[in-house]
Amino acid sequence: MDNATPLDTNPALLDEALHNLIEQMTHSEAFARFRSAEQNLMNDEQALSLLNRLAEAQQKVKTQQQSGKPAEEDVRRLQQLQVEVAENPLIQEYEYSREAYIALVRQVNQHISQEIGLDFASLTRRW
Repeated sequence: MDNATPLDTNPALLDEALHNLIEQMTHSEAFARFRSAEQNLMNDEQALSLLNRLAEAQQKVKTQQQSGKPAEEDVRRLQQLQVEVAENPLIQEYEYSREAYIALVRQVNQHISQEIGLDFASLTRRW
């Protein structure tokens, strides 16, 4: 019994379909907004420094939690940095646009999954 599809016999069709999907996704408003926000964030030394300080403070408090109780001063500093990050417009635009693009990718996965009858993204996961 031959279950070959046009994609099996003509890999160029798959390449074309993939190219079309990639073209649509990379020309979407969500992608353009994400890339712009990413570039703006990467070009802002203050925002990057803030994110680095937050990561360091998170790691310090996490390490302290694992070995006992974190110092109140370090917890306050972490909370202060979290507020600063939450109030930084470049970081917030990056996070918002990233989430919007992830939602688009999930929507594409959902459509593909519905068409093939199983979770498409899970096919790439290892046991």
